[in-house]
Amino acid sequence: MHKIPKIWVIEIDPHEKLITQTKHKTNVDVAKVLGHSSLDSLGIDEDHYMILDDNGLLHSHNMYYTLNLTKLFKQEDIDTNNRIISLCGKSMLVKIDDFGELTNCDYTLEEVTNAVNWLPQGYKDEPYFEFIPLSDNTIH
Repeated sequence: MHKIPKIWVIEIDPHEKLITQTKHKTNVDVAKVLGHSSLDSLGIDEDHYMILDDNGLLHSHNMYYTLNLTKLFKQEDIDTNNRIISLCGKSMLVKIDDFGELTNCDYTLEEVTNAVNWLPQGYKDEPYFEFIPLSDNTIH
């Protein structure tokens, strides 16, 4: 019998204002853990991704938080230019290897906790969509 390896990930729950380091099997059903049926991923760095609710901005009951990438990254890693991103709903920070498999998250619970700022209840980001028509000159 093949034993499925376990990995460490970091889960963020803005409703409970809770950040936890959790151990899961590598074949974890992320959608089930986060309680979302539709997921999206946001690249945080070359290997780490935030998996979150793809429809999060469309739900009025979701709580928001910011992730300060400048605080998260080590100085020598990446020039983030004080980059702060707003996110909402439960999310999971994972590392993905060269084969597309989940592996242990390299960030510590303390590093992520220091990079997260909870936003007040009632805060809302409006999704921004813009359609830019192509001019007749660009169509060949």
